[in-house]
Amino acid sequence: MKQLLLLLFFFTFLKAAQSQTKLNTDTLKVYEFSVSEYPQKVKLVEFQNKSYKGLITTPFYQGRFTNNGFFKRLWKNIWNNQPTGKIIDSIEISPRLTMNLMNELKLEGIETIKDCEDDKDCNDRYFLDGSSVSFKISTDSLKRSYGFKEIHPNNSNNTENTELRNQAQKLVTTIYESLNFKYQFEQSKERLPKGYYFYIRSGNSFIEFYSRKGK
Repeated sequence: MKQLLLLLFFFTFLKAAQSQTKLNTDTLKVYEFSVSEYPQKVKLVEFQNKSYKGLITTPFYQGRFTNNGFFKRLWKNIWNNQPTGKIIDSIEISPRLTMNLMNELKLEGIETIKDCEDDKDCNDRYFLDGSSVSFKISTDSLKRSYGFKEIHPNNSNNTENTELRNQAQKLVTTIYESLNFKYQFEQSKERLPKGYYFYIRSGNSFIEFYSRKGK
């Protein structure tokens, strides 16, 4: 009986390992990015069989960081990569929207855009609030991460006037127009249990709120 259980355990472990290997092998391309106005992170995946999967994740922290030194403890935990009281809400992006967005972003240069630090006009600019957008790209032949400070969607009054930042702004505008972060963020907040929460926005600003509509 003991030998049978050991065999069952072995085959279960082997199957799980094979499934994980197959999952990793099946991934063709991954785009990941964060935005400045909201705490969401987005992951878009294209698989070898031409299927797609997209996910928006939003991290919230329970409690009031202004009470009883909680802010100091949380800040210390964040810098140690050990946040406490963390709730992550996830929203799936439809496969069709994921496919269309990945194709559009590729055409706009998300894989080939120059790093800001390699461009004098971009790198020489200084900003005050510290907000930024970040991108992480992974394909069979490419792995890179890059970011831009204070890039916001184009609203006709804030068009970037340098070539590289203008290209980055087009990427950000496409992402915002496709995913409606404000609506998705409000939906995430409404799913929270009642109580005090806060989130960390790009630039390390803390926004506190109280959830009344939650479960």
